[in-house]
Amino acid sequence: MIRMKIKCFIFILLQTLLNTVYSQDLTCDCSKVFTELCQKLEVNYLGLVYLRQEKGDEWYSQLKGAFNENARSVAPNNCAAFLQKFLRNLDDGHVFVFERPSYGEAELLSLKSQIISEKLNEKELEAELLQQSSSTPDPFIGKWGDGVNEYTVVKRGNEYLAYIKNSSEPSVVKGTLKARFQFLDGRFEGTYYSLTYRPRYAVGQMYKEGTLFAVDGGIYWVKWSSAYQRELSMINTENVTLPTITKLDEKTTLFSIPSFNVDRKLFDKILKENEKVLKTTSHLIIDIRGNTGGNALYFSFLGIYADKHIPESQGFVLASEDTKAYYEEQAKYSRKIYEPVINGISNNLGKVIDGPLYPVKKVSRINSQIETVSILTDHGCMSAAESFILHSKQVSDKVKTFGEPTGGVIDYTSVHVIKLTSSESQNIYFGYPTSTLNKYAPGGGYNRTGIVPDVTIPANEEDKIYWIMKYVNTRN
Repeated sequence: MIRMKIKCFIFILLQTLLNTVYSQDLTCDCSKVFTELCQKLEVNYLGLVYLRQEKGDEWYSQLKGAFNENARSVAPNNCAAFLQKFLRNLDDGHVFVFERPSYGEAELLSLKSQIISEKLNEKELEAELLQQSSSTPDPFIGKWGDGVNEYTVVKRGNEYLAYIKNSSEPSVVKGTLKARFQFLDGRFEGTYYSLTYRPRYAVGQMYKEGTLFAVDGGIYWVKWSSAYQRELSMINTENVTLPTITKLDEKTTLFSIPSFNVDRKLFDKILKENEKVLKTTSHLIIDIRGNTGGNALYFSFLGIYADKHIPESQGFVLASEDTKAYYEEQAKYSRKIYEPVINGISNNLGKVIDGPLYPVKKVSRINSQIETVSILTDHGCMSAAESFILHSKQVSDKVKTFGEPTGGVIDYTSVHVIKLTSSESQNIYFGYPTSTLNKYAPGGGYNRTGIVPDVTIPANEEDKIYWIMKYVNTRN
């Protein structure tokens, strides 16, 4: 116990030193970066146009002024977190920053040496975890994994520390720190270390009854020590981001999709291997809780319950040079769709114009026995996951959603990412959506409410899959 307390003190001291050590070689004036971010935001983000119309220019001027004043005192390694805090005031998950800092070899070697020197052995980790687990119901404390690494998360002071307990990656040193977070304003914020011990600012959140931890960048952990056996039984243990397909009874099949940000070939391979199961079920439950988005991989299976096509759609675009560059890249795949937008931007810089006109998308019908499709959602469903819900409802009246409202990150879409050049070696990137989802009135979409489910499941219901099965069976 004495040794553990000493180690705890040394660790806290170490983290104070690290915040100084790994930022020494970084050249980033956060005040200049903030100014550039605001410039890019104002000329590119259509949502800001509508917000200023709604709240007034004074609202934005005061917000910008307050952050501009504080930006002067922000250290390089805290700049991304500072910018993200500013962008959260726009309440749009498709407006964000992330960083990929460049570190010198000597700096990285020093950081790696310090982290390895403070590693904990398995007994120390188990003892600390056992002590905390028995004294607190904190859902983040416990054993987690991603299919490659196993983590032990403990709490010291106001910080959560994730140590690598085991790993199938040969270069990983067991017992070393993988991430450190603080719980701030409803989310986990902190530092995430790569395989080469490069630290970066990261934000995470727990979903799916506290069994799924999603970190920005498409990283997912599963809590192996969870009491929710139903949730754990549907996890792909080799890669927790990949889907699983499980036949629950003669009528029901569970299709769990933790993320759409996965390799398309691996995703389609699982679909192919389970093709017969999917086609012969009458009730398909699709669990997308915690699915924060990715790509439109769902078109691979939409046809098994579709009986209609996806109608044409068009939104608005704020004409800017950066957005023009984005659509010029997209035009390599379809000049017919994007060429009119490129020309419109060139002739109307600074104005709101019509975005790409997407034609009717035909969905090839796949013969199946599916009669009912139940999509299970939570606040972790965002972006492509929300698009999946909307498209599913467009192509079939068999679809009904259950659970709780989605995250509301879909009113503005088609994200473009640009580097903020003033961030220098801190390498901070700014992402923004280039168009609106449609031409509905601003503020009347899904970002404020999320996609509200057709049927709300009580929050205290432990087995939501079983709840859906009972609900559907009593109505058929």
